[in-house]
Amino acid sequence: LDSFLLKPVDVIFQIMADSFDEDGIGDLIFGIIVLIIAIVRLKIVSIKLIFLPVLLLSGSLIYASLGLISSSISFFTIGETGLSNLVMDFFEFSKYPITIYNDILKIVFTV
Repeated sequence: LDSFLLKPVDVIFQIMADSFDEDGIGDLIFGIIVLIIAIVRLKIVSIKLIFLPVLLLSGSLIYASLGLISSSISFFTIGETGLSNLVMDFFEFSKYPITIYNDILKIVFTV
């Protein structure tokens, strides 16, 4: 942690950049290709295309902030990564459509 504190760059940025996975670039390229194909096939009008980058950026910031909040709380209270791992495991449920879950889980995931 001392090496992060000695550099003249924001500590949170350094920690996030340090854990950057170069192997995920292929997933990013695949996702962009799928997104372009979906936009072409769905014939999305121009006004929705304006909001698409805003919504993608907003979703990414929400995802990152929830992870950062859970990690911060876990660091100051538990001293381990238990809460952070729980939140990240909870994010795994978002990879599947909400229609596969029963009514109680639908309420939990949308509230």
